Amino acid sequence: MSDTYTDSAPTVVAIGGQFVVFHRTAQNTIAYSQNIGDFWTEWYTVPGSQTQTTPVAAEINGQVALAWTGLDGVPRSRMGALRGSFSPIDWFSSQQAPIMTQNAPAIINFAGTLVMFVRNSNQRVAWAWHDGQLDSWGQFSQVPNSPATNGRPTAAAVGNTIDVAALSRDESPGGGYTINRWVWNAATAGAGQWSQDPQSWRSRSVLTLMAIGAVAVWMFLRGLDNAIYQKNFQSF
Repeated sequence: MSDTYTDSAPTVVAIGGQFVVFHRTAQNTIAYSQNIGDFWTEWYTVPGSQTQTTPVAAEINGQVALAWTGLDGVPRSRMGALRGSFSPIDWFSSQQAPIMTQNAPAIINFAGTLVMFVRNSNQRVAWAWHDGQLDSWGQFSQVPNSPATNGRPTAAAVGNTIDVAALSRDESPGGGYTINRWVWNAATAGAGQWSQDPQSWRSRSVLTLMAIGAVAVWMFLRGLDNAIYQKNFQSF
């Protein structure tokens, strides 16, 4: 992988036996490189990807789903198909989401359907499903009982369950923000359930959720001592 520079965190997705890493360039576009065995391709630019936020990505049906927030505050997504070793991704199917946000979105593959989460203008978490037939994003609705949040949400899916994590807007004298978790189960639907970290952990940075196989969700966070910690959501 050649040298590249960015002001934002990168994101990575595993697809087709390889990794694809994305980042925002100094020119506010999104660049990506693919891992082929022991090698990384050159950096390619995603067409029409002007942004000042971190890009996010997910794998769905063997393709790449990339999402970002445009310079106008409108979240966008684009699908891409891998074409083989050392060839750029074939990008197609570009959409705008019918909502505004100041932060990057979160995007997940839930049972073969894309779901997007954003921090809306009320500073609450909102979500929408992608309509595969119409090839567009549905209307966003606020997640029931969402607290006011600080920064973008993050999400992961395991089995019939969607997990979302977000920080509250409640910085304490000791620093950091309360960690909130929302759990929604497709089998029971309903409003889902919000809870706060039972150990009262706090963080200053966006959280990362990772689905571990089909059994668990792990959360990675920056502690108040600036060290990285991992928590298993089964004990949350």
